[in-house]
Parts: sequence; C-alpha cells; structure tokens
Amino acid sequence: MRAAIESDSMAWLDGHAVLPEDRRTEFRSGAPAALGSHTYPRGTRAGTQLASDFITWLFAFDDLYCDANRIGGDPVEFSAVIGELIEVLEDPGRANSPELPVARALRDLDGRVAAMGSPVQRRRWADDTEKYLLAKLWEAGRRRPDPSRHSPPMFICAVSAARTSPVSC
Repeated sequence: MRAAIESDSMAWLDGHAVLPEDRRTEFRSGAPAALGSHTYPRGTRAGTQLASDFITWLFAFDDLYCDANRIGGDPVEFSAVIGELIEVLEDPGRANSPELPVARALRDLDGRVAAMGSPVQRRRWADDTEKYLLAKLWEAGRRRPDPSRHSPPMFICAVSAARTSPVSC
C-alpha cells in the first residue's frame, strides 16, 4: 500500500502542475511522498493518502518558494504568494483567476480535509496551515542579512504562535 500511496501522491502533485517539468525528477529523488506513506501505517487508505498528499505539498511549496530562491528571498513578492494561499484557507469556494498551481492544490487538499473531517477539524487544519505559511513569511523577512535588525529568535515566535492567534512576530 505504501508504494501505491507514494505513487498516487506524486501523480496528484503532477496533476495540479505544482512543479515545473524540469524540477520534477529532482523533487522525486527526495522521496517526499514516502514520508507520508510511512507516517500513518494504520490509517485508512483515504486518510493516509490525504496526509501523504499534504506532506508532498509542503515539500513542494518549500522547494518552490522557501529554499533560498528568488521569491523566498523577497518578502514583498513572497507575501503575495502567502496571501493567495491564506485566501484559499479563509474562503476555499472563491478561486482567483489565474490561480497559482500551489494554491489550486491547496484548495483540493482543503476540500478533502473538509469532506473527511468535522468543521472543527477542518478549521484547525486551516489555522495550523496558515500559521505554517506565516512562519515561512517570517523566515523570508529574516533571510536578508541586516545587522541593525534585532528580532526575537524563531523559537520565541513559535512559542508565541502556540499561545495566541493570530500570529504576529
């Protein structure tokens, strides 16, 4: 079952065209979908597939926007991407035109979480995903070296995020 879940996660990601063709082989070599397929050994097929697809989406998002690339190093440009993704989580029924492939895939995940869980579970998932996105934006704002900036370490921000909502670091 693990091999099928891993294969289906990669097909799901490709179906949403999240990664450009030229980056798919390298991305697959990291086996992100394997993590999801190994994480829930006793989960239902649909639940494990959803978890694997989400983990695969997280890796793809990180590779595309966060790992020292042009957008991830520019907080202003990156905030537009984060804003679009947060809009998906806040109003999943309204799609932007044109929509980023990563947003389209997140919308699909949101619909599947909503279908499989209760409204409270879906809201918790959306809130936690939003906190993840805001943490990535926080990181992007601190990637450029600026010796005059004195901000709290990331662990302080994470503790703050766990205690309050919304997050503002």
